[in-house]
This record gives sequence, C-alpha cells and structure tokens, in this order.
Amino acid sequence: MRMAIIATAVCMSLIGSCLAQTSTAAMIRVETRIPPQPLESALKEFAAATHMQVLFLTEDVKDLKTRGVSGKLTADEILSRLLSGTGLKYRYVDTTAVSIIKASSNARDTRNASTTVDLSHRARRPTERPAAHGHTPTDPPIVDDTPNTTHATSYTYTALGEIIVTAQKYTQRAFDVPISLQVLTGQELLQHGITDLSSLQYDVPGLYMNNTGTQRAVYLRGVGNTYGSGAMVGQYIDEADITAEGFTGESGFATDDNGLYDLQRVEVLKGPQGTLYGDGSIGGVIRYITNKPVLDQFQTSTDVAALFTESGAPSQRLQAMLNSPLVAGTLGVRLAGLFEHDGGWVDEPAASLRNINGSDLSDVRAEALWQPSAQFSVNAMQIIHRHTYGLGNGEDDNGNFTPAFETTLTPNGADNSNISNVAITFDSNRAHLVSSSTYLNERQDVYDNFNTLSTVSALLIPYSHSTNQVFSEELRLVHTGRGRWQWTVGGFYKHFRDTFLYPMAYVGLAASPLASASKIKVRDSGDLSKSLAGFADTSFKLSGRLTLGAGLRYFRDDETSDVTSFALHSTTRQATTFPSTDPRFYVQYRVTQHINTYASASKGFRSGGFNTPPSAPYQPETLWSYDLGTKARFLAEGLAADVDLFYMNYSKFVTVAQLPPLYPDLNVGNARIKGADAALTWEPLDRWRMGVTTEILRTEFLTATALSGYAPGERLPFAPTYSFTASVQHSYRWNDRPGHIEVYYSETSRVQVRPPLAQSDILRFLNARVGIQWSDNLRLGVFAQNLLNDRGNASPEYVTGASVRPRPRTFGVEFHTSLP
Repeated sequence: MRMAIIATAVCMSLIGSCLAQTSTAAMIRVETRIPPQPLESALKEFAAATHMQVLFLTEDVKDLKTRGVSGKLTADEILSRLLSGTGLKYRYVDTTAVSIIKASSNARDTRNASTTVDLSHRARRPTERPAAHGHTPTDPPIVDDTPNTTHATSYTYTALGEIIVTAQKYTQRAFDVPISLQVLTGQELLQHGITDLSSLQYDVPGLYMNNTGTQRAVYLRGVGNTYGSGAMVGQYIDEADITAEGFTGESGFATDDNGLYDLQRVEVLKGPQGTLYGDGSIGGVIRYITNKPVLDQFQTSTDVAALFTESGAPSQRLQAMLNSPLVAGTLGVRLAGLFEHDGGWVDEPAASLRNINGSDLSDVRAEALWQPSAQFSVNAMQIIHRHTYGLGNGEDDNGNFTPAFETTLTPNGADNSNISNVAITFDSNRAHLVSSSTYLNERQDVYDNFNTLSTVSALLIPYSHSTNQVFSEELRLVHTGRGRWQWTVGGFYKHFRDTFLYPMAYVGLAASPLASASKIKVRDSGDLSKSLAGFADTSFKLSGRLTLGAGLRYFRDDETSDVTSFALHSTTRQATTFPSTDPRFYVQYRVTQHINTYASASKGFRSGGFNTPPSAPYQPETLWSYDLGTKARFLAEGLAADVDLFYMNYSKFVTVAQLPPLYPDLNVGNARIKGADAALTWEPLDRWRMGVTTEILRTEFLTATALSGYAPGERLPFAPTYSFTASVQHSYRWNDRPGHIEVYYSETSRVQVRPPLAQSDILRFLNARVGIQWSDNLRLGVFAQNLLNDRGNASPEYVTGASVRPRPRTFGVEFHTSLP
C-alpha cells in the first residue's frame, strides 16, 4: 500500500516538472512538403513538421504508400491528403495528438473504446474538426462520429486515450470534469468479469458495500448508511433514477443487483452531487451508461462462462445481446440479458445440505429507440430482474452455516424488480431538452432468517416482506452551443412509497422458537415521500484557461410514515416536511493543455425521518465537501494521472440508539472525513499498461451521544482507511491472433462498527485473465478469481451473523461470439 502511494506521488511530481505550453499546429497553416513515400515515414515527417503527435499501429500502415502533399495547409488538410486512398482515417485524441485508425473501424474496435461518446440523447453527427470550427487550444474538439454502441470487444491493442463522459449531464471529456471521477469502459467490465455492483466495488477504491446477505448498503468515501430515511449514494441507469429509498428503520440499502452487461461505461462520481443528482447523492453517484439501439445494423453477441469454485458447485453464466433495426435509420430495438446459475459453496451440516447459498438470476433489459429526425428522439427502456437465492450470511471459517436454536431451517430469499423509463429528447443547435420518466417497483421476500444478536438473545424472523414503489420525473434544459457560457436548468419530482412487514419476537437462547411462537408480534411499517426540486448549474470561461462554476438545488421533501407498534398495539401516522438549499461552487484552471486543476465546495443533504412512538423523530444530515484536484494527460507518452484531496464536515450523523426493544434511529453528532483519491495509468512499453488507483481515508466523530455506542475520536462505521487496485496488462499476438493478459490485485482495509465493537478482515484479491481472438467473431479465454483464496469477513457485522464472505478461489473458461 505504501509503495503504491509513493509511486503515485513520484509520478505526479514528474508530471509537474514537465509543464509546458503545447503547439497549436492543428489550428494554423504551415508550409508543407512531404514527397511520395511509405505512409509510416510520411506520418513521422508530418509529426515533425506540425509538432503534433501521431498514434498508429505498425500493422495498420505497413505496406501502404502515400502520394505525398505540398502547400500551405492545416493539419486536417495534410492528414486527409496523406491518408487518401489508404483505407485509413484519423481521429483527434486532443489538440496536439491524433490517432490513425482503419476507416472501417466502428465502436467495436477497442482502439476507439476510450473515445466513445454517449449519444443516447442525440443523433449521429459529422466529425467535428478543430480547424473547421475554430476551437481554441484549451478547448479540444469532442469527436462524435462513432456509432453510439459498443457491443463487442477484441484483444487488439488499445492506445491510451481520453474518455468521453456525461457526468455533468452534457458531453465532455473526463479530463474536463471538475469532479473526482472514475470510469470503467464496457471492455474493462467484460475483461474483469464485473457483472453486478457487488463485484464492481473491488475495482473502484473508495466504493464499499456492506452486504448482509439480504441487503446491500453502498458507501463512497466513507459516506453511506444502513439507517435513516434514504440512500446516500445515488444510482442511475442512463436517465433512470434507481436510487434506493429503503424502508422505515433500515433505509439506505441499494436496489437489486442489476446486471452490468452490454454497457458503454460506468461512471463513479465521488463527493456530494446534489446540484444535478439530488438528495440521494450526498456521498456520490454511480451511473450505468447502456449501449443504445443501432438503427442501421443488425448485431448479436453472446458471452458464455463456466465457473468452478473451490469447495463449491459449478456455476454457469450466459450474457446475450440482440440489436435489430425495425425501420432503417429511424426505429430500432436492443435486447440484453444476463442469466446466471450460481452453484454456491456454503454447507449446512445440521440439515445435511450442501451449497445452500446457490442462486438463480435473470436480468433482462429491452430498449427501443425512435429517432424520426436528427433533433428528436424517444428512448424507452424496460428492465426485468428476478433473483432467487440461498442466504450466505453466517458462514463460519469452515464454510458451514449453523442456524440458531439447533434448527434445520435454511434461510433463503427472492428479489424481484421492474424498472421502466422513457426519455424524450429534443436537440437544437444551442440547447438540449430532456424529459425522463421512471417507474421502479421492487419486492424482497426473505424466509427462515436467523441472526444472532448477542450472547444472550437472538432475533427470529420467520419471514419478511418489503416493497418499494417509486415514480420520478425530471425535465432539464442544457445549453450545448459554443461559447464561454455553459448552463443546465431543470426540475425533478419523486413519489416514493414503501412497506415493510415482519413477525418479530425476542427469544432467549435457552428457549425454543416453537415454544415462543405465541409471543411473536407483527411489525408493519410504511413510508410515503413526495419530493420536489428545482436545480441550476452554470460555468463561465473567463479565459482560455480559467473557468468559474456554481450550482444550486432547492429541495422539498414531504414525508408521511405509518408505523404499527407491537408494544402499543396501535398504528401511528407521522408527517413533516424537510426543505434544503444545496449549493456547489468550483474554479477550474488549465495550467497547460495536459494539466487541469480544480477546487470545489459542495453540500449534500439527506432528509430526516420517524421512529416508532414514543421515540422522537431524527433530524436531516448534511455534509460539506471541499476538494482540490489535478488531472494530467500525456497521451502520446502513455501517461495519465488524477489526484484529488478532500475534506468533509458531516453534521447530525444517523445511527441506531441502544434502547431495546425499539432501537430507534437517532442523530449521533458531527464527524470529519478527510483523504485523497489517486489514479495513475502508464504505458512504459508498446502493448504494456500498468495502472494504480487508491483512496486514503481518515474519519472521526467530533461529537457523539452515548446512546449510539460511539465516542468522540472514533472512526465512522463502514469506512475503510485505505483501498487500492493495481493491474498489469499486456497485449500479444500468437499465430497472428491478438491476445490479452491481465493480472490485477485489490486490497481493502478493515472497517468497523459499534456496538459491539467489531472489525471486518483486510480483503486481498488477486485475479487473472488470459484471452485470444480466435477469429473475427470468436474470442476464447480463461480466468481465475480470488487466487489468494481470501475468505475473510467482508463486513464487521459477522458478529451478528449478518455478513457474507467472498467467493472462494474460482477458475473459469469463457467464450464470446458476435455478429457482425
């Protein structure tokens, strides 16, 4: 860990020593004379004459010749003439670097994956060239002539390039976003075997998920919660808001683990994002950007994997995609599905059962795109998620599960959800209008779940049922015209309702749950939230280098709660309103075309909520975050680095009070969070790439009430002190077939929780993948996960039996087919 931090600091120091102004050759005409010759040498002459950097594969230009060029020409004119008749084209990486690719290349070519643009909200447009449109040297062009989908990948070499994102709800380079931002492309998700949020957390330092077996609470930078009135990390699938709200007393859990297949990319925004993403994003936002229907081409792809887990049963996974135009250029559909049978690995000796945590998952996404004109489009999406599973929480060091009271019951559950979204877009030359309507309906059923609470008592839950029903509507207008001023305005409405029902009894260990059945009471609760918000975000470029930005969101949440008290034998209705005004400020300064710096301050907010009477309600939580960051891109040299330092003041932290038998939520007090994010990618040699991403985190309570079990100076619950990932990739050729090898390692520190004081284990994972492109339409691969066979406790709540362990050492084979 220490070496990773030192390496990142040294590389950033080296980058700082290289600050220099870059040529603007792409913008001006130069006297040029390049005689007819082999194309490779001609491109080298072009680079020398224009002081630009040219990236190309030797295999693409070998045996090709150019007729040469002469005259006083721009870089665009020179390149167009040099490449005339060669079957190649060029694409800008930034204003001083271009990539030479095959003219037939589309977004399936991994050399272009890093410059794929999200066109889900706009028609395909001609390539925008800097000379033609007069970009300034500090405003590089965003090239968007690639198809709006990436449905397959190959193992050809991928030159390091800049990723295009929509993190601020308009298209821009990740380099230009004044936010700590980590992006994983669809290719990386496939190569790392990431199929859900549970596996995504090990590739994103700072992202931690407390998995109790039945629920998943998501944390970013130590900000997240299993208690309170809603989630603290927002989640979006394209324009669909799927941020979990949760049920009374146990809010903040993630929605179902939707499949991450056939995605263009995943964007993880760290820190409060309330201006554009609302009160559910106090810790950050995770955005899943899907591949949209292609309107002029039939496509299919299939990924099949067989997994063999040590001490467990075999598993199988099928991922499939079908894209078909219905009316060429106007109407098309795209179907993507993930189907998985997990054989499991946990045994229950008392019941003579093996692999009781096996599961069956189906996750299907259907999208239809109607685009009658270049300005207008309608995209409809439907996701159907069905998941039945055996609970793996409570697994001991030997891989066994022993229920409380010496019973032979086997805990199991089912998660079912439906997500519907319709996004209507109108795109003019200067503005972009979007209407997004989303409906989310999910239900979870859990049976025979025993959780040991302490050495003297246990909680018996024969079954529990919870439902969430959410409707949301967002309308926003984004300025897309050229100029110094960029702005976004909009409004948002959400209607949320949940219910939670479970029989409940506190039973001594010496007692029998059957003998105590008559004591079981029913707890039934429900929340209703109606929230409105108006938001605006704007930035103004004072000069070619300096940009000032600000945003504001006014939020109003009307909450109603009905709680049936088994103690008072009555149902109580409580209602109140939680308003908030949340600002954001930032300044951005581009030191050179390769170095971008920013400083920001932003506020996050989460509503308060209610407890079962006679316990009093709890108040809203707020968080102020202050960030100072630097982003560096030396793409021609194969070097990219991001560093972000942050400091956060957290007010009125919510946890559960130690007041049995009600255990109400309460505001603990105030806390402080400080730390650093860093990411480094380096290509030291051709076809070799090394990467390190890390987060260092320090958290502490400044004030704390004794009823919470915490004291001033203690760490916040579920906040890792560090996490990092490191990877080495190599692209090779065998018998003229391209291949890919990658080894990656991740480590997450212990996290803790009170009461009682408990810590998870340090988690260390070593994974490897090897693949080869056997033919144009067939890719073969083998992989290994958790080679170190780390079986530590992933959550400190293992002391109550509410934690799962990582999957044991697993090996697998996979193949991918695609058409065309």
